[in-house]
Amino acid sequence: MKVLLQRAQCEIDSLKVEIKNMSAKSDIDQKSFKIQKSKLEQQIKISEHRVKAKEILLDRLQQKFQQQVDKDECSKSKNKEIFRKIQQRDPKKANAADLKSMEIIGMYENERRKMHGEINLLRNQVQELCCEVRDKENMLARQHGDKKIVNHDAFVDRLEKARFEQETASRQLRQKESLIQEKIKQIEGELRQSKEVILQLREENANLHLEVESRPTIRDYKATQRRLLLLERQLSDQKLAMNEATDIEELRKYVGTAELIRRDKSNAKLQLNRLSTLPKDTCVEIIQDICRQLELTDVTLIGPSLSKMISVVQAVPRMEKIIRETCRCLSTASIIPLEKIIPTLCEWKRNLAELENLQKYAADSIQVLSTRSQSIDSMAGPISHKRAIQIIKELVEFESHFMEERELYQLAMDNAQKHPDILVNRMVQHFRHLFGVKTMEGVFPKINEVFLYVNEMNNALGTIKSALGLASDISVTNSLNALKHALENVGSRPKKIESVNYVVTKDDEVAGGAQVRQQHMILKKLKHEMGAQSIEELIPRTKR
Repeated sequence: MKVLLQRAQCEIDSLKVEIKNMSAKSDIDQKSFKIQKSKLEQQIKISEHRVKAKEILLDRLQQKFQQQVDKDECSKSKNKEIFRKIQQRDPKKANAADLKSMEIIGMYENERRKMHGEINLLRNQVQELCCEVRDKENMLARQHGDKKIVNHDAFVDRLEKARFEQETASRQLRQKESLIQEKIKQIEGELRQSKEVILQLREENANLHLEVESRPTIRDYKATQRRLLLLERQLSDQKLAMNEATDIEELRKYVGTAELIRRDKSNAKLQLNRLSTLPKDTCVEIIQDICRQLELTDVTLIGPSLSKMISVVQAVPRMEKIIRETCRCLSTASIIPLEKIIPTLCEWKRNLAELENLQKYAADSIQVLSTRSQSIDSMAGPISHKRAIQIIKELVEFESHFMEERELYQLAMDNAQKHPDILVNRMVQHFRHLFGVKTMEGVFPKINEVFLYVNEMNNALGTIKSALGLASDISVTNSLNALKHALENVGSRPKKIESVNYVVTKDDEVAGGAQVRQQHMILKKLKHEMGAQSIEELIPRTKR
């Protein structure tokens, strides 16, 4: 016992020593774990700071990318709108020509933006140069005064030349700017249209999403397929069992309880239970006859076939009424065959479509004819179809008459050019040459004009001869000489008093037509000399 106790004591001591060693080792491990934990926490904090910095950087990059994407989408939409406005259609993705046109439009849009920036830069430079030139002029005027007039004039000429060049460049830039503004307006209109198209596409996309969400999922579809296979298997089993059934009792096992109750009630109502007293051969013959009439191979299908026939027979009166009304609408004189009904209805449908187009054409024609002047169309009120046809006939007749008259003039011109030796053609060409008539259409108006002029001259000569008491057969030269002598013998007339050319009354603040014209000519010369575009630019240019 003592030996065992000693051994146990030794083991206990050894275990205590091991426990102390393990506790010391655990303390050391715990300290090392704490140190590692603190290091890991520091690393985690550093990593968190780095991750936050990276997130900020990523947010900035995402914003830049989003801005760039928005800018690209805006440019693409503008290019599409410009293409749609030019080509009157949407660009096709698979068409190389459309893609090339889109690239060219994008290139021109980039050039337009660059030109706009250059225009703004040149404007600033022109303003700075004008300020510098004005400062140099003032400085030279203060330094030299009136001693170096020749150099000052040369310097002024150089400055004026430079100013004219700058104004020419600025004028060109203003023209380019106006063109660019017009393009910008067009692009803005196209952008609005593209936004509308985008909204329509978004609505269509939302509708498609809703349609997709309303459809069954793959899981539901597979479950439905499994259920369908199960039902088909059950149905095949029921059919096999019914085919193997040999008597009525076995068939009744595969019929539902509600159906059996309904059948029993119907049998009792119609007193069909007495059919069981009929001989078997008679029943078999009757059933065979029914199957032959219905062309059935299965006795169980007699009931469904008869129900279908009953529903068809019930619908026959309505069908007869519809067919009778349709035949009456199609033909009132005689009975139309049924084979002609469908083609006749199809022809009516085509005629209705053509009728709509014809009505639209007639309305447009009447609207166009109603815009005629009231002096041409004397009839007031709306234009009827009969009146519209009459107006169109009149226009056609007028056009044919006009064309015939123009063809006649053209034939006369061609005849005069091809046969210039004929006397009539020579007379006409000579008349045109004398009076400066360029076309054949102006010959008759010129003849009328000459006739009126000659009549007026003859009337004037007759008045002069009667006033001077001359004979009616005296020549024109003698008549004019007599008129000259008569005017010389008449005493000198009093000098005409010049009237004041005022518009309304004699007022200093009211200028006459001559004064206004003179002032306008002076302002026009000043604008030309000063190189100004408008009257408002004259005063600033005189102050330089």
